[in-house]
Amino acid sequence: MQDGSSLPHLPREVVVRIFERLPILSFLRGAIATCRKFSLKWYLERSFQKVVVVPDEEKSINAAMNRLAREGDVGQGLVLVRPGLYSETVRVTQNCYVLGFGPSHDVVVEAPGWESALVSAGLGGYHMPKMLGWGGFTSGEAACIENITFRCRNEQMRGQCVYIVMGQLHLVRCTVDGGVFVSGGRTAPRFSECHIRKSRGNGIRFTDHAHASMRGSSVEHHGGHGVLIERNSQPKIAETSICGNAGYGIRVYCGSSMLPSNNEALMPASLESIQNNYFEGNETGELSLTPRFADRDLDSDDDNDLSLLRRL
Repeated sequence: MQDGSSLPHLPREVVVRIFERLPILSFLRGAIATCRKFSLKWYLERSFQKVVVVPDEEKSINAAMNRLAREGDVGQGLVLVRPGLYSETVRVTQNCYVLGFGPSHDVVVEAPGWESALVSAGLGGYHMPKMLGWGGFTSGEAACIENITFRCRNEQMRGQCVYIVMGQLHLVRCTVDGGVFVSGGRTAPRFSECHIRKSRGNGIRFTDHAHASMRGSSVEHHGGHGVLIERNSQPKIAETSICGNAGYGIRVYCGSSMLPSNNEALMPASLESIQNNYFEGNETGELSLTPRFADRDLDSDDDNDLSLLRRL
């Protein structure tokens, strides 16, 4: 590759327009294939103030994110992850872009012990770069993770392989071998072209007024429902394949306020944003509405889990 320092600069307005409409990995693949004049290093340096490569410069993804924070590049840094197996829990504490470089099944994060593989708790406090098109995110956590597979070594933790309780994390083309838990009124993650598969319980659980959006993804082969929506959560789910789950494709606990009154059926707000999805092979059915606020069995399981953790 040529040295980017001797090359002309790509106009910044072009960079801004590109990243508003196209994920960085797709752009880099196309650019490298069609324009040999600019090196990969040059593209990265023009797009991000700082790039940290794992495991070349830091051995773990968490260490790379912490390095960006120490060097003052929070919100405008890139963590580039080479293919490999990373035994850690990725804790999203910085607003950066984490990119798996290579086939997603070759970049694997495997959580050890009694931990989730990916946790977002909204611990940051910065905005993403405007060029990435997410400048409106102000809840304190608006990172993006692309092209990585997440899984848990402990089978008992697969139900909460990804645990999101705050922020607006964006997952792009990621694979989750297990379940996803999303909770909280200030929580609004996005899932774009992700694959969520093979948990022993529900594929995705939205609870406690959670907001989220999912588009172009798949939720398949779970031991419970594909998607569970409860406690006044309002996710948007579109163009997603929900197949082969042991329960319903989507089960919505809509609350007593959504019961028909005066012979007029009320439409749960959740259903207005569930459109154009594909269902097949869900054993109990495609879609269920239940006039309760939550799944009682799950609440009982959560209490048992908390008791177990206290004993540990």
